[in-house]
Amino acid sequence: FNLSALLLIPLLFLTTKYELLFGLLFFTIIIVSSLLHEYAHVWAGKYYGYEADGIFFTIIGALTKFKGLPTNNFQQIIVAIAGPFINLLLGSISIIPLIMMDQLLFPITYSILLTICAVNISFAFINLMPLMPLVPILIFQI
Repeated sequence: FNLSALLLIPLLFLTTKYELLFGLLFFTIIIVSSLLHEYAHVWAGKYYGYEADGIFFTIIGALTKFKGLPTNNFQQIIVAIAGPFINLLLGSISIIPLIMMDQLLFPITYSILLTICAVNISFAFINLMPLMPLVPILIFQI
């Protein structure tokens, strides 16, 4: 049983098709952003020659498990901050069209870009909080 499927239950109680569509879109943005965040850790680890054991979704988010961690402190820091860096990059890239776009002419596109921006910037800052197993704790353990 996958606990992340429980996130879909509130979508059943939405009243209009637009709310359902936005709920599914929001859920999709969260999943894709989480996967990109975790794959950034995997790619950074592979760059330094470390193999990932897998990406796991938990009730609090996603985690990347490595078979072995880098012994070099600099490599550990790069692997640890790769995920938040990708989220900041995605959030920053989605801000550019938001600034240039007229919200009244393109309300759906504007809402999608705003959601992508908000989710990714939020993910980056949440992952930079000094809580286990987030990035700052891993860096401070070095």
